[in-house]
Amino acid sequence: EQRRAGIVLIVEAENAKGASMSTEKMENTLKTAILKEGLSLVSTIAQASEGNGVVVIIITEEGYIIAHTWPDHSYVALEIHLWSQFVKLDKIKSSLLKAVGSTKGPWSTYRVVAGGMLGTDDWKREQATIGPRPIQSRDCKPTTDSTPDETTIVTVIEESLSIIENTNTTALILCGDHTKYSCKSLEASKQKGVKSLVAVWTCPAGQSGESSDSSGLKINDGIANLVLCGNSMDSTKWLEDIVEKHGKVGFVAVDPEATPAVVRSFALLSILDGIESDIDAILTENAVIVVPILDPRDKSRIALVHRSRRRREISEYVAVHEVTVGNIATGMKFWFIATRQPAFLSHVADIAISIKERTGVETAITRNMLDIMKDQVPFAGYVGTVDDYETVPGLLQFANQLPLGHQSIYQFEYKNETPLSTTKLKGVLDRALLEMNLAVSSSATSSESGDGALIVSALNAGHAIILWDGGTRIDTNLLTYGGDIKHDLFGEKIMKYIAGLDYVLRDEMPRGTGHVVNSMDEIGT
Repeated sequence: EQRRAGIVLIVEAENAKGASMSTEKMENTLKTAILKEGLSLVSTIAQASEGNGVVVIIITEEGYIIAHTWPDHSYVALEIHLWSQFVKLDKIKSSLLKAVGSTKGPWSTYRVVAGGMLGTDDWKREQATIGPRPIQSRDCKPTTDSTPDETTIVTVIEESLSIIENTNTTALILCGDHTKYSCKSLEASKQKGVKSLVAVWTCPAGQSGESSDSSGLKINDGIANLVLCGNSMDSTKWLEDIVEKHGKVGFVAVDPEATPAVVRSFALLSILDGIESDIDAILTENAVIVVPILDPRDKSRIALVHRSRRRREISEYVAVHEVTVGNIATGMKFWFIATRQPAFLSHVADIAISIKERTGVETAITRNMLDIMKDQVPFAGYVGTVDDYETVPGLLQFANQLPLGHQSIYQFEYKNETPLSTTKLKGVLDRALLEMNLAVSSSATSSESGDGALIVSALNAGHAIILWDGGTRIDTNLLTYGGDIKHDLFGEKIMKYIAGLDYVLRDEMPRGTGHVVNSMDEIGT
């Protein structure tokens, strides 16, 4: 409990019907609004201000609320600083907007994380309610501990085959050792009913031998089987033989049991010289490739995914998507690659949903990679100019904004061993304001909220506040009308008269209408 945070909510209330309220009416209206939200009132300052407006400062046990009005502009500058009961912040804002007659706006808000107060109740619970507020707009369910197994792999393969839209094509399945005759992808593919189903096997590791050629393809149960051995995998001749007899390949599935040798052999399509014509002769223009990567150390499959990203021609589109089955970090990865299929991502998303529904294992698209274009020579680049962008909305906002005041919130850390006191801090504030010729109309000090103190000075044209958390943190809050006052000078004087004070954070903002974001000197007013 060495440090506490608070929240300052800045509210710009425009077209406020209540901006012309009298001092008394504005005070009573705002008090009624905050009491309705359950805040505990401590004291109030209410007085007239420059420009026929009023300033109302309401101190509560939970924080303070300030309102400055500019009747000529139908504008009320609201400020809510809470160091407890943060959950009420939005309701307080809504009540204040309603009180000043600006519910329809336009109004705008933003938050500043500022100093808090030590010694308040339930501070641990309050601390958890500040900071960024994540918004969950989707109906997401918590992930389960289910992990993929052998059955899951078969299901994934079956669902992957659903991406084949045209069965009048050749499906190529890269399998493993032909002596084991185990190929889950092949078993699943039998049910798809494609025109030609070709299974490519390899000889056992270390065994050379003769590969069967296209004329020696063995047909078993309607499946053409080809066995590759030795040097036959150093070229793509075997692919040409398959196409010669069965036609171009429109679907390629790499089985989990496929050997690195056959995967590397197929990947040669993307790296051999003069390969563009070879690819066009072997793969259909909208071919789909499915590559499971069960072991992240499998370099042959990873290389195949990356090589498949290369476009065959400049007008081609290559989609590359990763689906993870199971834990995102450790689950099975399946890569889906397609050419000339603009809606491919939605197809892959449907596959992920189906896998999850059938297996109960969390499945999602976890990665997308861009395709690779070959160099275009010559290529004339284009250098964009400001005329290429829509500037009218920004110019309108810049022209219509009207800064009426300037506000700064400085946060300091006290590093001296001499204890701080409320009396000392009030004296420093009074002295700094006097030296800057900022006349104080009313002032108040509150120590009811916790271990520290709130010191408030209402000015003829603004306010000045010191918040001490009771420990080593001090905040100053200065708002002045117009743009002539140098706020950094105010901060320097505070540091001058409190030895051992260091800057922690500085927030400065203009206050005014038209969604103001620029100060007076920035827009030349």
